[in-house]
Amino acid sequence: MPGINGFEICRHVKYNPETSSVKILAITGYPCEKAIRKISNMGADCILEKPLDTARLRKVVLEMLETGGEAD
Repeated sequence: MPGINGFEICRHVKYNPETSSVKILAITGYPCEKAIRKISNMGADCILEKPLDTARLRKVVLEMLETGGEAD
């Protein structure tokens, strides 16, 4: 994404009153503690690591859609 990264997109979405209820599922290929903490602080509702476990991805997406909230 030229000019903007996932952290900034997450922050913009979550801190805008018009979009703050949008659920964000972050997927990272760099699951270091610092990056996970940063995206969490920016408002991500759930963070998954690559390589993706498709069963886990499906479960998380369904949970987020059903509850309208955070997935575990």
